[in-house]
Amino acid sequence: MSKPQGRNGKIIDSSLMLKEKKPIIGTGEWDDIQCRHFKGENNGLKKGDIVLVREGNTPLALVQVSSDFFQDENLKKKYLHIHYRKVKILDWYNGYEKFPQPQGTLQRLINNNNSREFIDSYYNRILKDDKMESIKRLLKYKKQIILQGPPGTGKTREAKIIAQELIGLKRDEKLNESAQFKLIQFHPSYTYEDFVRGITAKPNETGEGIVYEAENKSLAEFADRALENYKESQESGERTVLIDKFKAFVNYVIEAIDKEEKFDISEKIYIYSVEESRFKYKGDGWTAHPNGLNMNFSQLKKILELGLSSRQEINRCEELSSLARQHATYYHNVIQLYKNFVSKFKPQKEKVELKNYVLIIDEINRANLSSVLGELIYALEYRGKAVDSMYAANDSKELILPPNLFIIGTMNTADRSIGHIDYAIRRRFAFVEMLPKSLEENDEIYFNREGF
Repeated sequence: MSKPQGRNGKIIDSSLMLKEKKPIIGTGEWDDIQCRHFKGENNGLKKGDIVLVREGNTPLALVQVSSDFFQDENLKKKYLHIHYRKVKILDWYNGYEKFPQPQGTLQRLINNNNSREFIDSYYNRILKDDKMESIKRLLKYKKQIILQGPPGTGKTREAKIIAQELIGLKRDEKLNESAQFKLIQFHPSYTYEDFVRGITAKPNETGEGIVYEAENKSLAEFADRALENYKESQESGERTVLIDKFKAFVNYVIEAIDKEEKFDISEKIYIYSVEESRFKYKGDGWTAHPNGLNMNFSQLKKILELGLSSRQEINRCEELSSLARQHATYYHNVIQLYKNFVSKFKPQKEKVELKNYVLIIDEINRANLSSVLGELIYALEYRGKAVDSMYAANDSKELILPPNLFIIGTMNTADRSIGHIDYAIRRRFAFVEMLPKSLEENDEIYFNREGF
C-alpha cells in the first residue's frame, strides 16, 4: 500500500498508523476495485496476506494482515480512513532499493513481475533472518546443536554464519582468523585422544630418551581458552588482578626477547622463547639440553598461590613438578623478576568482556561419538562443572566446558553411520532440520520448516 492523499488535500502518514500500539493499515470508502479488495471482496485481502506499505516508490515496512476489515470513529478522526485492518509488522525497511512499478493505493500482485519479485525477495530474507534468530536462541539455551539434512543444503555454511553472528564479527571479517572460532571434521578413525586429550611422546627434559606426556587436544585446548575468558569476566578482586599481572609479565618477557633475543633470569641462564603455556629457557653452556627446558606457567602460578618465597621452599614443595624442584633456583629467580615487575605495574581497571566461543564439528556423525566424547557426555549437560579426564594435563585431570562455549555439529542424513548417535548423546543436542527447497536464481538456500 502507498501513503494516500486524503480528502481536502490532507496527507495521511501511513508510518504513524504502523506505530500505533496495535499497528493498522487503512483505506477510504470508494466504489472501486481497490477498496473492494481491501475489504476482502473479489478474492481480495484476507488474514495472513503479506502487504508492503510504501510511500510512492519508497518502501516503509512489510506487514502481515492479522484481522478482518473494521471501522473505528476515533481512527477515522485521526487518519481520515473509513476501513482498517490490524497488521503485524514483519520488518521496517532500511534498504535503498526503490519499489518497482508503484500503482494505485492498493495493488494486488498475482502475476510474476518486478513488483512481486521485490516483495518475495524481501519476505524470504525476513523468513531466513527469523529462522537464524530462532536457531541462535536455541543454541544459546541448549549450548550445542546439530544441523542435519541431505547433502548440499548448506549446513556448514549456515553453521559458519551462526558462528560469525554469535562471535560478533562483521561479514567482511575472516572467521578462521578469530581466536573465538574453531572448525574440525570428524572421520571414522577419530578418537578421544585426537579430540579431547591424548598421550604425546616428547624429548626428556632432564635426561636422555623420551617421555610420554598428556596434552590437551582440539576441544580441551579450545575449552580452556573459553573458560579463561569466562572466569576473568566473572571474577573480581585479587585473583583477577593476579591473572592480569601475570599476562602483562608474559608480554613484558616477549617484548624483551623481541628486542634482545633473550630474557636473562641469571648470569648464564635465560628465557629464549615463549609459548602459549610456558617459557622455554636454557644456558649457552648446556650440552645435556641443547634445545632448552620448559618452565610451565601453571608451576609459576602455583608458587605464587602457595606463597613460596625462597629456593628452599620451592625445592621441598611436593605439589610442584620434579623439574621445578630440581631447578628451584631458576624458578625462584623468575618469581623475583615477576615481583619486581608487578611492583611497578598498574593493572587495568576495565572489566573483562565475556566472549562467545564457537566450535563447529563438521560431519559429526561419522565418528563413534560415545568413544570420542567419553566423560564429556556429562560435561555437555552440566556446563561449568568439572569432570575427570582419563589423562592429566597441566597437573590436573579436570575438564570443564564453560557456558560461553557453543558447539555446532553438522550431520548428513544420507550417511549410513547416523545410527551411531545413541540416545544419551542425542538428548544433549538440539537437532535442526535443514531440508532442500527450490533454489532461487541467486542460488540462496532457505530453511523451509521449523525442524526443532
